[in-house]
Amino acid sequence: MDVLMLSLFVADLFQAVGAVVDIKWARSGVVTVGSFCTAEGVVAQLGETSAAITTLLIALFTFAGVWFRAGSTSLATVLVALVWLYVILIIAIGNATHPSSRTLFESPSPYWCWLGERFLGFRLAGEYLWFWITLAVSVITYPILSLWARGNITISDTVWWRFSVHRSSTGTDAAERMRRQNSYAMIAYPIVYCLLLIPLSVVRWIGFARGTDSIPSAATFSVASLYRLSGVLNVVLLLSTKPNSVLFGGWRDEDEWA
Repeated sequence: MDVLMLSLFVADLFQAVGAVVDIKWARSGVVTVGSFCTAEGVVAQLGETSAAITTLLIALFTFAGVWFRAGSTSLATVLVALVWLYVILIIAIGNATHPSSRTLFESPSPYWCWLGERFLGFRLAGEYLWFWITLAVSVITYPILSLWARGNITISDTVWWRFSVHRSSTGTDAAERMRRQNSYAMIAYPIVYCLLLIPLSVVRWIGFARGTDSIPSAATFSVASLYRLSGVLNVVLLLSTKPNSVLFGGWRDEDEWA
């Protein structure tokens, strides 16, 4: 399995664990600070932020594989390592610099444990910013990749900036047709993620503008539950498509970016 896909599913696992432990708060009817609350916040942030950045990398590597016909497993491995290091550092620094019970980094927010409301900068750098960057990149790259997969775009074999737009044509080369078909599977991961992310982002922006108290609890639970389905849908995509990876130049033997 490609290193990006492995990273995505590990992040999904952390995200799922962070969601499942909410059962404790549902049973007790109250969310309280403590070691369990801190652990939940750490696990949730590990999963959500890593999933967002990894999905961003999948979109970028898929685009590079299509447009430049190149990729690098070694580059992807380094980037994945940096992603997890970045997320771990954000969490470690936040918790280490805010140990006081009055300023806990991970605290009730209010239906589960996550970054405290006073840490907006950490929330942006540690999660929200990556949500919206992933959303923006996916919105930009999806139409281009979709048109290419449909056969409406042909890219020059010699220079990346030369391409033509025309009526749909998959050509007669079997390998090229398979390459285009496989690209749909990899495009699907960022798109599914973004479709689940949009409702959550809308609610978050309303909270920024009007305050979190203005958001009904039903809306918060609904969008959060929808977003947390991303791991399930990723598994469905993997089982239903099982593509020959279009990542890292999966259509060619040499590793051009190594």
